[in-house]
Order: sequence, then structure tokens, then C-alpha cells
Amino acid sequence: GQVTSISDSMGPIATYTYGGSNELLSVTYADNSAFSFSYDGSTRLTSVADALGNIVESHTYDGQGRAITSEKQGGVDHYALNFVGANETDVTDGLGRLTKYTFDPSNGRNVVTRVEGLCSCGGGNGSQVQTWTYDNQLNVTSKIDALNHVSSYTYDPNGDRLTETNPTGTVTYTYNAFAEVLTRTDQIGGVNTNTYDTQGNLLTSTNALGKTTALAYDPRGLLLTVTDARGKVTTFTYDSNGNLIKRTDALNHDTQFAYDARARLTSTTNALGFATAFSYDAVGRLTQLTRADATAIGYEYDSAGRRIAMTGAKGNRSTFAYDAVNRLTSQTDAANQTSSYGYDVMSNLTRVTDALARTTNYDYDDFNRLVKTTYPPATTGATRLFETIAYDEDGNVTQRVDTAGRATSYAYDDVNRVTSTTDALNEATSFEYDALSRMIALVDAIGQRYRFNYDAAGQLKHMRRGAEVMSFAYDSVGNRKTRTDYNGAATDYTYDALNRLKTITYPDTATVGYTYDKLSRLQTATNENGTVNFDYNKMNRVTTVTDVSGQVVDYNYDANGNRTKLSLNSTIVQTYKYDAIDRLTKILDAAGLAFTYDYDATNKLTQKKMPNGVKTTYQYDGVDRLTRLLDAKGVNTVADHQYVYNAASQITQITEPAITKSYGYDAVDRLTSANYTNPLQTAENYSYDGVGNRLASQLSASYTYQRFNRLTSTSGMTYVYDANGNLTSKTDSTGTTQNTWDFENRLKQVTLPNGATVGYKYDALGRRIQRTPSTGASTHFVYDGQDVVKDLNSDGSTVDYLNGPGVDNKLRLTDSRLIALGPLYFLQDQLGSTTALTNSLGASVAQVSYDAFGNSNGSALTRYDYTGRERDSLTGLLYYRARWYDPRVGRFISEDPIGFGGGINQFGYVGGNSTNRYDPSGLYDIDVHYYLTYYLALHTGCFSGWEAREIAEHDLRSDLDNDKAPGPGVTAAQRKRNVLFHAFGTQEQNERRSAQLLAQAFRNGGNIYALGTYLHFLQDSYSHAEYAGNTITGQVTGGESRDHTSFDKDKAKEMAHDTFDRLRSFGETRGCKCHDDPDWDVVSKFIDVGYDTSTVSGAMGEYGRGVSNEQLREKIGILNVPWRSANGR
Repeated sequence: GQVTSISDSMGPIATYTYGGSNELLSVTYADNSAFSFSYDGSTRLTSVADALGNIVESHTYDGQGRAITSEKQGGVDHYALNFVGANETDVTDGLGRLTKYTFDPSNGRNVVTRVEGLCSCGGGNGSQVQTWTYDNQLNVTSKIDALNHVSSYTYDPNGDRLTETNPTGTVTYTYNAFAEVLTRTDQIGGVNTNTYDTQGNLLTSTNALGKTTALAYDPRGLLLTVTDARGKVTTFTYDSNGNLIKRTDALNHDTQFAYDARARLTSTTNALGFATAFSYDAVGRLTQLTRADATAIGYEYDSAGRRIAMTGAKGNRSTFAYDAVNRLTSQTDAANQTSSYGYDVMSNLTRVTDALARTTNYDYDDFNRLVKTTYPPATTGATRLFETIAYDEDGNVTQRVDTAGRATSYAYDDVNRVTSTTDALNEATSFEYDALSRMIALVDAIGQRYRFNYDAAGQLKHMRRGAEVMSFAYDSVGNRKTRTDYNGAATDYTYDALNRLKTITYPDTATVGYTYDKLSRLQTATNENGTVNFDYNKMNRVTTVTDVSGQVVDYNYDANGNRTKLSLNSTIVQTYKYDAIDRLTKILDAAGLAFTYDYDATNKLTQKKMPNGVKTTYQYDGVDRLTRLLDAKGVNTVADHQYVYNAASQITQITEPAITKSYGYDAVDRLTSANYTNPLQTAENYSYDGVGNRLASQLSASYTYQRFNRLTSTSGMTYVYDANGNLTSKTDSTGTTQNTWDFENRLKQVTLPNGATVGYKYDALGRRIQRTPSTGASTHFVYDGQDVVKDLNSDGSTVDYLNGPGVDNKLRLTDSRLIALGPLYFLQDQLGSTTALTNSLGASVAQVSYDAFGNSNGSALTRYDYTGRERDSLTGLLYYRARWYDPRVGRFISEDPIGFGGGINQFGYVGGNSTNRYDPSGLYDIDVHYYLTYYLALHTGCFSGWEAREIAEHDLRSDLDNDKAPGPGVTAAQRKRNVLFHAFGTQEQNERRSAQLLAQAFRNGGNIYALGTYLHFLQDSYSHAEYAGNTITGQVTGGESRDHTSFDKDKAKEMAHDTFDRLRSFGETRGCKCHDDPDWDVVSKFIDVGYDTSTVSGAMGEYGRGVSNEQLREKIGILNVPWRSANGR
């Protein structure tokens, strides 16, 4: 008989009806949602409709019963098949694009050829031909891609693959009698070995270094224990139904899980007893998530099962709308701000219209690849800016052309690895690889060569530049055990049973130590200068930070996770108010004086009012570029900045009441000229070499360099460096200035030509906590995250600060030495540079001006200066957290702690684009968003090389593009909007944004570009956990604050698994049968890196980005893993 209903102890699940030929007619679920099925006279399925009557799929057939068309309602996602004889099938999509499959069985060969892109629909890239050859068991024996690159495969009689050969070499496999892989030998002879029990469960896995992970199972085949190569054991416990109910880590910390009768997870309880509960509707959809603090988030669905609303813990409700084929068409937030989306008939996203009715359009080629993005007009009637992408026959991106028409080109080898990139000035950077596709050399545009080599497990052993060598050693599970730097100084690392960084020991025996609670939250960070302590609430938000001097900073939050109060030593410093969508609307000081904020419908800041009556107004053009920043009190203008841009969105003119500034740039955005209408301000001119080293300027007729971009002389000055690239001395007409550095390459002391000194101390988080000059008072700095909230001077004086949203956004200072002036309020320009200080009456008491690279006399009233950073009055240098910047030469005085992550030139400041970009941390650009995503996408087996690269590229671009990036390279106004792409909000904000981005990626027919943007947000939701009291963390407020995942490696691994699961789900929606798992041993190398105290640290998903160059090299290694061909597409 036929099943007519299904129910369990919890009630009905589904009912079924059938037709006269026993064909299924309908399925109705417990919530009355349903699907109905229609058939032709031969009982062939012709359509499926949802409960709303929408046709979710329809089919037609030819006389032989073969399906010849498939589409959704309205012709969406249409495909038509034409069977041309016995050996050819043509597939035409809804845009008229033809893919032709031919089969040649002659001479015992089984050859399938796919010719894609044959159409007269316009805008195509021409056809692409791929060929597969099969043996008689239909195993693929060779594949030839569209560029005639050949991969070949051999098999044993059982169909098990024995070898894989491509231009990099051959990978071989051996098997036991049950077709289980025993060994895998890579192209250079590295062997990975597996053993199994009699049930086929993996028992041991041994890598090429002989390090073994062991697994044990119960009689049901459920995993009981995992023992790593250090002997540390993780244990798993199950109920009688096989549900995991407890996970016990190597320190006996338990995480518990509970389920309902349908095996749905109903609660998780962490090692501290904090529980999260999950509620479901009758068909198993999550309806409420109740968190450890008893606050709840609710979800609503329509009868077609689509999420149509989400309600946050404070009652703020967002809604979502869809078309008949389940594509997201609009989303409306709790402030009634709506964005809408449009698609072509193949479900490519073609239009996004924001809440201000501005539209961005997307065009695709014949292969559904994004080829053009067109932005809204900057002003009414203006020509719209656009950027384009070109591809080769294998789908590799060969060129990107920006909105100013400037091209960057890419070249590839026979296995689609990037071999060179060439910029708009025809300057090329090239890359070399070993047989395992690990980068072994990088050669920059002026011929400087950097080399890398690895151990058998793929761990970076050495980095070489000329005769200088940095080396690394690892423990049995891949934790970095020793780092020997270019100076020959060896630093040792130890880890606890959960592989969390425990101690760092330097050559002088100084030690840094870290402790954690049961949830792997950092509890203490200790170095020779003292201990920083952290306390948390049930939501893992930092509630108290006690610094090395005993200063106590406390934080309070609302139900949405917004910070509501900041206190110092039990005295309220400032409180915060928010609107319905969690935008900050008011900051009040202890006396109730308020700073207020207003926004437009796309969340850009439009107005700030200060207690002294000064109002700052922000105006923007149609592509969100700041066009005017006006400070006024009543009808009186205090400061006024008006901005004009070129097609590359570079500021070409700034008009102020007393001066007009004009700027010129080269084709790679470096500033080449600055001219001023005020004759008292000197005109500026700059020229550069291929990697951005300054060659000449108005300050010096020439600049000379050693290898690897070390500046050795300018007019009247000479410079000397150590092997790590730290500036150790500078000599000019006044004598020699000497710099002393610690083992983390932090500036420790400066000795001036007159013998005066200034020394610096840092805490275990890498923050500068003390400045001590040889004459005068020393200063201890008290922090709120990465911003100073109070100066404590040794002469008893103090300076109190109020900080605004974001990083380096000083609102007010109160200096006990300046009682007569009273509180002083900051005014800033588009870079966040302090331009004036105003008193409580709104009158200006100090004004500051700068040249294009930040040279200025500063102000005696504050050290907060160019781009909001701190100028040292003795040295003239600016403190950018990770390192120090010298505005006279427009570069940093030490190398970037993240290595090439900050660009090829590790001394460069914001790529020479100082009028448009800023770098609050002294770090810049790339992170694991690219490398990890790229590796995981490849290893699903569902994405070709170009697709994996594009997904990773769009993941990374959320940190780099001005329309998404929250940090360096964007204006303060852009940053406030762009946080929406980075999980910087409250949980409710993040939930809303996650749902929006996920819908864009999955519900528009599978858009890989939208997928990359979504994955960035997903990864940030793990790494941007509250740190040092910042509800909004990372580059926005913390200035590269540490990722939560750098303290919690299990959380990092969870993030990686979640990323892979999303990639796999995406592949499966496109009909791909994905691989089960990537090589998690490889993945763990990139997430088990701890963090490094040489920087304020690893932000934006980097899991210890400051860990430095060597970890970046490992990440670059991920870029170059061999391609995995698309499977089942």
C-alpha cells in the first residue's frame, strides 16, 4: 500500500494523496504548507506547485519520453534539450545560450566533448571546449580543459583511482581489499597513511612527517575519541538514538546537547552551564532561538517555507519578500528601509536598488560570469561609473578594469596558478610554485626576489630574502614551536591541551603568558609590564577589563548586544542610545551632555551634534562619496570641507573657506601632486618606483634604497636598519637618532642627537601602555579596546577622553592642566585628522593643517593628529599601533607585521594614496578570507578554479572595496555604512544581514559573487566576537582588534567547517555531488596559528593575523593548491 500519512509521538508530520495510477498528487505538512504534482497522460511529472500556487518546476517531454524542457514559473531557469542523433545533445538556456555535448565511442574510446557558449545572444566570450575520455567502466581517464591543459587518471580493476597526473606531477594512491585509501603519495614523495577497523572506520591518519591522529568508535560506528599527535583526547558521548549529547575536550570541559523526539537539537549547554535553546514549528523550521541571557530571536515563515520575518530581542522586526520562484525581491528593516533585487531569467542578480532608490546593475557573459558592474549616477544626469572583468577560456580572470578605465591583468600557468599580475602602469609581480603548488618565490616589479620553502607536511620552514633567513619549527600537531627571525633571535611558543597559545618566551627570557576559561575566552594576558584581566557575561561579551596598573573598565549592554554604558573605576564615562535598527543615536557623558547622530535611509551618518552647539553635517553623492563636511554653530561656519572626485573616486579637490587644494594621481592611485591656492603652503610633487618607493619630492630631490625597500638616504639624511627591517638609526645635520626595538619589532626607545630619550612599554595585548621621556612626566594610557580613554601622568595630571563610534574618533578631551580652557571638542576631516579643537562655547581654540602625507606642526593641546593617530612631540613620528609612521618620508619605519598582506612594499603607507585612505593599525589589506575560502571551495569538488578564485576574491573584497570595507581605504562616512558587511553589529543586526546575504547567494540561481560576500559575513560572525568591551569590533572600533577565534581554535575550526558546509550546500543546489571533506589537517594549519603580540593583532577573520609573514606565506600556499575539476556539473 501507499503511505498516506506520517506521524510520531509529537503529532502529525505529513499526509499524502495519490491519483488513479498511484502517482503522488500532493504532500501536506503539519503546518498546512503543501506541494502539488501534475502529470501528463503517461504519468510523467509535468509540474510541481507550492502552497501559494507558484510553479517551482515544470517539464515537457518528447515522443520517446525524454525530458526536453525544464523551467520554473514565468520561464525562469529555463533549459531546453535537443537530442541530435545518438551522439549529440544540445542544451539551450533561457537566454538562448547553447551548450553542445557530443559522444564519440569509436575505436574503443568513450569521449565526451562539451562546447559551451554557442549562441547569438550577444556579449559572449566565444565558445569553450572541454573533453573527457572514459574507460569501459566509465572512469574518467583524461580531461582536457578549454586551454588544452591535460589531466590524466589511471585505475585498478575495481575502479579505484591509482594516479592523478597533471603538469605538476603525479599523485598516487594505494588501497586495501575494501577500496579504502591506505596511502596517498604526493608529487614530491610525501606519504600520508591511513588504517581502518573491520567496519571501515578510519582508525589512524599519519601525515608525511609521521605524526598520527587516532580515532576510536563504539559498536555502532559512532566516533568516541579523537587523539591528536600530542596525545590529547577529545571524547564524544551519544544517546540510544545516536545523537551526540556530550563533547568533552582534552581539559575535560563538557559541551552538552539535547534533542526532541524528532532528533532536532533543542538546547546546547556550554562548559560553564550557559544554555541556548531552539524551538521549531510543526515542520521543523527554527522559530525561536533563546540565548543564554534569556533573550530571544524569533523567525516567521510563509506557507512556502520561506523566512519572511525576523524579530530581535528588543522587538525590532525585519521582513523579506520573494518572487514566485523563491528569489529574494526585497527586504525591509525595522526602520522601514527597503532594498529590492532584480534577476534575469537564469536567476543571475542583475539589479540592487537601495532604500534611496539608487540602482546598481550587474551584467553577465554567456557563462553566467559577472563581467560588468554599473553603479548609480553620482549626480542627477551624470554618466554612470562601471567596472569590468574579462576571463580566459578556463574561466580565469585575465583582466579587471576599474571605473576609471585602468586595467590590471593576470597570467596563469598550465594548472591555472597565477604566475604574474600586471598593474595599470605595466608593473608586474610574478610568482613561482613547487610541484605541490606552494609558492616558492615572489619577484616584485623591481626584481626583488623573496623565497619560501616547506617541510613534508606543507608547513613553512624558511623565508629568504637575499642572505637573510627567517625559520620556523612546529610541534606534532602543527603549532608553531619556534620562530627564528632575520636577526637570528629565537622565540619559543608553548600551548595548552587545547592548542591555545600558553606562553611566548623571548631570547632575553622575558615571557608572555595567556590563560583562558572553559569557553576558551581569554582571561589573563601577562608580560613583564603586568597582567590584563577579562570578565565576561553569558553572551561572551566582555564586561570588565582590568589593565596592568589596576584601572578597571566596565561595560554594559542591551538585549541586542549594543553597548549601553562605559565606566572607569566604577564612574560612568559615557552611555549610549540606539534606534530601532541599532544605529547609535546618542552618546551622553557623566553629566548628561549629549552627542547626537542622524542617518539617511542607507545608514550613512548625515549629522552629528555636540554639546557645545557645533553641528557637523555630512553630504554625499549618488555613490556614497562624501561631498561636504560642514561644521557650524547656528549660522556661523566653524569649518567647511567640500570634495570633488575623479572617475576612480579619488579626491581631486578640497575647497575650504581660506584655501583650495588640488590633487593628482598616477594610474595606480598614488598621489603625484598637491597644489594649494594659499601661497604659504608649499606645492607637493612625488614620483615612485615600481613598488611604490618614493624617488623624488619637494622635500628631497632623491631617495636611495637598499634591497627590500629600505630607505638609506634622502637629501641631508641617512638611515640604517637591522635584518628585520627596523630602522635603527637616522643621521642628519643635528646628529644621529637611535631606535631600540624589542623581539616583536616594537619600538622600545628613541635616543635623540642631544641625548634625550623617550621609551615605550606595551602590554601583553600589544598595546602601548606607557610613554616615558627622559625629562618631564611619563604617561600611562588606559584603554577602551584600542582607543585611549584616559591619560595618567606621573606628575598627577590627567586627560580624560570621550570616544565616538569607530576607531580614532575622539569627541572630547578634558585636561586637568587646561582648566581655564575647559573641555575641548574635536573637529575632523574626511580622514579623521584633527583639524580644530573647539571650547564649550563652540569657538575654535586651536587649528591644525597638514600636507598630503601628514606633515604638520600639530597642536600643543593634543597628540591626536593626522588620521586621528598620536604624534610624538619629541620624535615627530605618529603611532599607528602596530608600528610608527614618519610623515616626512611618507612611510613606516619598520616592516608590516603581516608581511605581504599589506602590499608588496612592507614599508609603504596606504599605497601612496594618503589623501583618500588611512590605516589606523599600521596593517593593511589581505587576510584569510581569501586563502581559506579558496582552499575550501576547491576541495568541495564543485567549483572550477576560476569559480573558487572568484568566490574567494569577493569574500576578500568585502575588506578592500570602498563599497564594503570598514577599515583602511575608505572615508569615515563609508565606514559607518560598510559595517553591514562584516558582522559588526548586534546579534539581531547580524542575523538580519546574514539572512539577506544568504538569500542573495542561494536564492538567485546560485550567484558565486554573492556567495563570496555572504561567506565573508559568515566568517566575521565567528571572528568578531566582543573583544575588550567592543560590541562592534575588528577594524571598525578595535583597529585590528584580536579575533575571538585567535583565542578559541575550536571556534576557528567551527568557522572553517561552517564555511565548507555553506560551499557544499551551494554546490549541491547546482546539482553537484560534493566531496565529503577537505583535508582538515591542511585547514588547521591556517586557523591554529594563535596570535602574535607584535601587533594589536589579527583582525577580520585572520585568526592571529599578526602572527606575521610566515603565516601569511602559509596562507599564500593555500592559494596555490592544485585545482579540483567541477564534478557533476
